[in-house]
Amino acid sequence: MKKRSFLAAGVTAVAAVTLCSSPAFAGDKLMYTANGGGTLGFVANGDTFTVCDRKADGYSPVMEGIAEGHKFSFGEDGGVYNCNSYKRNIREGAKITMRVCLEKRYNGPKHYCSAWESTKA
Repeated sequence: MKKRSFLAAGVTAVAAVTLCSSPAFAGDKLMYTANGGGTLGFVANGDTFTVCDRKADGYSPVMEGIAEGHKFSFGEDGGVYNCNSYKRNIREGAKITMRVCLEKRYNGPKHYCSAWESTKA
């Protein structure tokens, strides 16, 4: 019994150190579609956007963004639990406005969109 408690405490401590040692940047963002079927993550260090499909519902996540006066979008259509990342070179400190939606086919009608949110590159 003591061995299990010690092992569990050790695993918890390693996980806490790993999570705390990763630097967080002011511009990092995680967003969800209104129904939780898709996510959009943005990491400011490297200007990387990642969309993930979280439900087997026939929808695919797509992100829409605006940065430095330019609109851009991309999606993921590989099915549930798949993710797709996109890097874009955005000037340091520039405002980025983005949202994540679900759609049945690329460029189709958007459903369950998150609110538009802004951060900095």
